[in-house]
Amino acid sequence: MVESEKRETPRVPFYTRINLLVEGAIIGPCMARDLCLGGIFIETKNPPTKKTACIVQINFGDKNKHPLSIAGHIVRTAPNGIGIQFTEMDSNAFNVLTEIITTANPE
Repeated sequence: MVESEKRETPRVPFYTRINLLVEGAIIGPCMARDLCLGGIFIETKNPPTKKTACIVQINFGDKNKHPLSIAGHIVRTAPNGIGIQFTEMDSNAFNVLTEIITTANPE
């Protein structure tokens, strides 16, 4: 089974600067490349190791949207970045991500 076939929600392009917190230290800013409700791919030149717990901080730069902090862990490393699976998010983060995905992929 191809990785994309395992996804329960669609993956959409999502280009924005984020901060990645690993063991209390900020790695970044990094650039997000794509997003789904289950996770995010982040471009970084210094990726932490697979299975490392992290916090993804998304700041939209919009006064109407509060920054999001979403817990996750690294499930994939690549030469250009890392795949992070979300492990915990509050209802606000879920609603904001759902809105982003629905707007980018109206079906």
